[in-house]
Formats: sequence, C-alpha cells, structure tokens
Amino acid sequence: MNLANKITLARIVLIPLFMICFLNQQSVIIALIIFAVVAGTDKLDGYVARKYDQFMGCCNHYRT
Repeated sequence: MNLANKITLARIVLIPLFMICFLNQQSVIIALIIFAVVAGTDKLDGYVARKYDQFMGCCNHYRT
C-alpha cells in the first residue's frame, strides 16, 4: 500500500467521525474542522500520487 492510498484510507476512516459530529447539533464546528481536514487530504493524496507516480495497477489505462 503506497502513501497516497494510506491518505485515502485515513479519509475514509474520518467519515463516520464526521457524520457523528455533524448529526450531533452541539458538534457542528468540530464536523466542519473534520470536513476541512478531509478536503485537504483529498488534494494531498492526488498531489502525492502524481509526484511519486503512485497509481493503482488497474487504473493505468486511464493515464495520459
């Protein structure tokens, strides 16, 4: 598992925490912070994958 996939996995793990905080009316600010972190990791894993040429083998035919 490469670094870009680990970052994606961390984003997936944060989704339930985001949902719990978002649905709890007292934790909306925390949910927004988690959302910002998740959005940042989305950009980060794309950058890492392109910089280090880390692509999944099944998706190589989509590359230009």
